[in-house]
Amino acid sequence: MPSAGMQKEKDSVIKEKSSDQIWENCLKLIKDNVNPQNFKTWFEPIKAVKLDQNTLTIEVPSQFVYEWLEEHYIGLLRKTVKRELGPEGRLEYSILMKLPLKILNLTRLRFLLKATMV
Repeated sequence: MPSAGMQKEKDSVIKEKSSDQIWENCLKLIKDNVNPQNFKTWFEPIKAVKLDQNTLTIEVPSQFVYEWLEEHYIGLLRKTVKRELGPEGRLEYSILMKLPLKILNLTRLRFLLKATMV
């Protein structure tokens, strides 16, 4: 178990790092523990969103990816996050919700119509 002094030192190092740096370090560990195709499929699309104290938030491309990670890789994710952020390290997900193209085009069309009517 790390001493209070060691934890304070780790906390100050974490504050100096960005969410991207922390996630990149996690990805290095993950890459060593999964086959290349699984890494490319499940981990490459993930982006770090924010780091708030000992909580790293990552953005996953869909609900399906989130569920797959939770079902198949939660142990590995916990291990890597705790290694980077300390024993109190936590991971949160942000799920990217993509709207169907038709809805996006309708929204864009409405905006364009409003802009031209002003």
